[in-house]
Amino acid sequence: MSTTTNTGSRAIDVRFGTATIEVKLEDGRELIAPLAHYPRLRDGPPAARLNWRFIGRGEGIHWPDLDVDISVEELE
Repeated sequence: MSTTTNTGSRAIDVRFGTATIEVKLEDGRELIAPLAHYPRLRDGPPAARLNWRFIGRGEGIHWPDLDVDISVEELE
């Protein structure tokens, strides 16, 4: 399975709503998904949610404190 995404599909920012994860892409789109799809993120402490880093220049996001990885492709 390939994890390569289009250049425009790279994440440039991550934010959280009350019950959502919101990922802004470099092509201007914003992907929003319910936190219910990601129980570790939903149930993790807010400080742990804010401790994230990009994987592969924005092709994914990693939360080291929660051991969670999400690919942009998974959100699309």
